[in-house]
Amino acid sequence: KGNKIRNRRDKKFSAIVKKLLVIQKMSAKVKEAFTEALLPYFEIEFATSFDPEYLKEKIAGVTVCFGSFLPDVVIASASNLKVFQLAGTGVDRLNLQLLEKRGITICKTQSHSKYVAEFAIAMLHSLVKKITCFDRLLRTNDIRSLRSLPGIDFNSETLFGKYIGIIGYGHIGKSVHQLLQPYTTRFLINSATTKPESELLSGVFTGLDELIQISDVVFITCPLTPATKGMIGIDAFQSASRKSIWINISRGEIINFNALVYALEHKLIGGFAIDNWYPEIPDAQKQLSLFDNIVMSPYRAININGEDPNISDALDNLIRLGKDENLKHKVNYTKGY
Repeated sequence: KGNKIRNRRDKKFSAIVKKLLVIQKMSAKVKEAFTEALLPYFEIEFATSFDPEYLKEKIAGVTVCFGSFLPDVVIASASNLKVFQLAGTGVDRLNLQLLEKRGITICKTQSHSKYVAEFAIAMLHSLVKKITCFDRLLRTNDIRSLRSLPGIDFNSETLFGKYIGIIGYGHIGKSVHQLLQPYTTRFLINSATTKPESELLSGVFTGLDELIQISDVVFITCPLTPATKGMIGIDAFQSASRKSIWINISRGEIINFNALVYALEHKLIGGFAIDNWYPEIPDAQKQLSLFDNIVMSPYRAININGEDPNISDALDNLIRLGKDENLKHKVNYTKGY
């Protein structure tokens, strides 16, 4: 079968074959499918190390690269690189200025958006219905004695009729909006990019301040850029409802960490959930674990048994590249995402 694919490549695509370097962990099964799909269009090499010095040597002569990250020293050595297909959405770890200077096109993946939105809503349910709180209580207390514990409200909230705020209206924000339709039509949407009202399933576009003041639930789904880093600070939490639930399914740094801890300590918000963390704050997990009204997850939103959405979306784009068709989900260097 492999020989048949190679012969087909040699006969039909020998003039346009491109060199592809894969810097991404894959299971043997995914790697086999990935290779079979792309072999007609590319000479494929799988990196065996993430060491920058090793990658500097491997990137030489490569025109296309697929992976999650490219160190600056590797970008500087990529004299022939034309396209970097990212295994994910966030570009905040990449040196966009250097990549743009080198004229390299970056493409993101978006097929994981529905899974990330699903995960975000699962964390929301856990907070609203106090599922993790009740679970922790039952692990350390007899069920008959729970109601006598002081200072614990055993009633939960509901999402029906609540105002849902979504900060960022890209693929993930729209997926959250769609999945929550059965609960309410009271949606407030904030987007840095001007969008037509016709894109809304329900609700209205509004300013960030108004969204925070009115919303019972706030989802953060916007990309991390210089403009959004630390965008949510103490003023935002002070203006929010003290019962508001916050779900950060985007990068942690969009919310100022000290402001978040202050808001939790002083009960300025009702609950908080996070899946992406603060790489520059080593003890962030330890600090947040002190609060009961929080749900923490270790970067699990896009991990699905039996599927690898980032791979499948990237694969489609790489096939387009192999066929010299228009690429999807290009990064806009001006916007920074």
